[in-house]
Amino acid sequence: TRTGWGGFPIEIKLFFHPFAAERAHSRYHDLHLEPYGSDEKQAEQMRTGKVVAEVADFIEFNEPTEALFDALTSESQWDYLTQAGANNKAKGKGKGKGKGGKAAASARAALTTKDDEPERTAQLPQRSTPANPYSLDLEAQLIDMLRAREKELDALLAEEAVKRAA
Repeated sequence: TRTGWGGFPIEIKLFFHPFAAERAHSRYHDLHLEPYGSDEKQAEQMRTGKVVAEVADFIEFNEPTEALFDALTSESQWDYLTQAGANNKAKGKGKGKGKGGKAAASARAALTTKDDEPERTAQLPQRSTPANPYSLDLEAQLIDMLRAREKELDALLAEEAVKRAA
């Protein structure tokens, strides 16, 4: 819907599979059509004939559905990056997208979970386990470590300020 020379912003809309129960997200990216940035960066772009404008953006899923949690944590989500995964996809063995994949099976299973099974959640557990090293206890330890390092840094900065003042 826009034209320009040199570059212009484009809107990217992300739509999720219905099992995710997530609303659509919009992201904006500056599309660059000619060299831009510092003189050094422009010279590199001219030398290679490529203008690269990359931005990392993250989407955080708070309390995802069971099916989305399975899809986001499945090792099979990376199959497209390997030759074996690409070969399986070409042969019709990969079920990463569309009907019948792991996420769809998980969505069906989520409707029929047994009462004696613990509920899966994206919340951090209180204590770590061998299967899951991430926990609230570990988070508290890391926060304490960072606070201790911050005090050490403050002391070093105070020493430096005294040296500069002298």
